[in-house]
Amino acid sequence: MSDDQSKRNPESGGTETSPEYDQHTYKHLDRDQWYDDDESLEDDAPKPDVSSANAGASNPPAAVKDDDPDHAVADQKLALESAEASQTNYTDPIDEEADSATEPDLYDFGDAPQSAETADIDDVLEAEFPEPATDEPTDAAEQPEPEPTAEGMAAGSAIPSRLTSIGSGWNKKAGSFFGRYFNPVETALKPASGLVATSTQRAIVGIALVVALISLLADNSGFALMVLGFVVPLIVVLSVMRQDVFETEPPMILLGVGGVGLVVGLILGWLSSWIMREQWFNFGNLNFGAFGFGGRYADAGGNANFLVWLLNGILLPIIALAAIIALPIALRRYAIFRNEIMDGTILGMISATGFAIGTLIVFLSPGVSDGLPYNSVSDWTLIIFAVLIVKPVIITLGGAMLGTAIWRYMRDADINGMILPAAASVGAWLLLSLGTIQLQPAGVSVEFLWNLLIAGAVFVIYRRVVTAAVAIDSAALGDAGGRVVCPNCRKITPAATFCANCGESLE
Repeated sequence: MSDDQSKRNPESGGTETSPEYDQHTYKHLDRDQWYDDDESLEDDAPKPDVSSANAGASNPPAAVKDDDPDHAVADQKLALESAEASQTNYTDPIDEEADSATEPDLYDFGDAPQSAETADIDDVLEAEFPEPATDEPTDAAEQPEPEPTAEGMAAGSAIPSRLTSIGSGWNKKAGSFFGRYFNPVETALKPASGLVATSTQRAIVGIALVVALISLLADNSGFALMVLGFVVPLIVVLSVMRQDVFETEPPMILLGVGGVGLVVGLILGWLSSWIMREQWFNFGNLNFGAFGFGGRYADAGGNANFLVWLLNGILLPIIALAAIIALPIALRRYAIFRNEIMDGTILGMISATGFAIGTLIVFLSPGVSDGLPYNSVSDWTLIIFAVLIVKPVIITLGGAMLGTAIWRYMRDADINGMILPAAASVGAWLLLSLGTIQLQPAGVSVEFLWNLLIAGAVFVIYRRVVTAAVAIDSAALGDAGGRVVCPNCRKITPAATFCANCGESLE
């Protein structure tokens, strides 16, 4: 088959035709028009005799004798060319100079990256992004045509595919550089995503932010801080409740436990603040005895006396722990609250959450009515961060570990299983109260650092304690999955079609 483009059909871009081409039976099967899905070309062009072409391909004609007429020789050559065209599927290379004079091909999506037309672009790209050497030929005529891409079809022009990769090497290098430092941090913070995993948690955060914003616009920053202080304890409790293996406790009972903790916090917080005002210092327009962070006001008051150390540092924290765990222990008389370790964890945490909110209310109540006292920007930044996050985490996780320790001992009578959570809970509360009295005169930053260290240690121990509690509760389901939790009554039942307790379907 001839490679001269000028001898092709004039409709494909040629300027003249030869007599042999006019007699060609398959002239409508020009390479640039061989598309079965183009209905216009199929309708305009005559249909070829495919059977003849196939026959010619499978049975090539015999050699032509020298004494045959000229028209027989021409017919014989046409048959041979038709057989070769059917075998090669019309993919012979075309003269690129002649083809450049034709009209743009709608099905041309650009040359291969190694083509001669983009040699100047490739030189620049190879200097910046060298490619590994290969043994494959790089001649443009031997390279396959690039596959159509969405970018090429949208642009409607032959854009080299190499241009789309400019900058990708730098992006990979930058991603690898920053990922080396930020991926471990992202992995460490991934458990924190459970704090806003449910719609209830997101609603609490959203409502608190709106109310705090309205309070700030009303020039009442004390009330705004008080509202924001409710957020972290509540969403932490909801996050821990989602770790319960089976059985959902009655919501009204949980609210009652939290309410009792709130009352305990209000009473003991006010009592602690009264003792501090009477025995230590009484200025600053906040009840520092409930939450600490007296800062320069504590420094002006001097050192605390023995009565403050005894009452606020040791006695009241122990009374607070005993009070917040009393009601959860009383609820163990019901089977629903004693059949898993996580029951004690959740009840202890909810009661401690109420206590934290109660003491926060006592601490900020003078600032709501009379305004917050003067402090530097750095001191207020640390105070807000400690009051809203650090101290609530210590108090709530301490209550959760105390509940876990008591439930583990009452269930298995194993003293070894309760030592770590009980010691961590009581130790965190005492270190917090004693450190508050000792470090308040040293400044807000020193006291904040002490609280932050306690919060980090409590969190690490709490994760270990809760993981063990969940493993113990999960053992009730059996290692082989022989038992499941009924979705209707939330009780353990053998894995079957219906629940053995309520009779409802387990599917």
